Amino acid sequence: MQGLISAIRTLTIIPIPGKIEDNFSAALSWFPLVGFFIGSLLFGLAWLWLQIIGLHWPEGNALLLVLFQIILTRGLHLDGLADWADSWGGRDRQHRLAIMKDSRIGSFGVLALVATLLAKYIFFLRLVASGTFVWVILLTLTVFQSGQPVTY
Repeated sequence: MQGLISAIRTLTIIPIPGKIEDNFSAALSWFPLVGFFIGSLLFGLAWLWLQIIGLHWPEGNALLLVLFQIILTRGLHLDGLADWADSWGGRDRQHRLAIMKDSRIGSFGVLALVATLLAKYIFFLRLVASGTFVWVILLTLTVFQSGQPVTY
């Protein structure tokens, strides 16, 4: 159980009580389980939507899943994605690092975020519309399997 609390607090907004580990590397092995938990919550939300609304509006279900994922994970790595995309315009390594440290977002960052969120929306839409949204659990688990969450 060592590191589980740190993993949950790092990857989600869930305010779980307990002591944070001094050695953060202990939390890395728990990332797949937390990813499975996030995927299970997304699955449950999609299932609940289908029970209440049905398949009449899969677009709304997909949008809800994207928004819920952003809120639940605090947009983890979306900021880093925007910084990384903005750094494409840098002349050299030092300039790219300076761009990434800047708190403002540039056009490359905005475009990367729009493309990523649109891809997530389409991904969730297809899973919900086809009735195969159970794959959200397994796909979220594999994303966190590497020990470092990434946007997919």
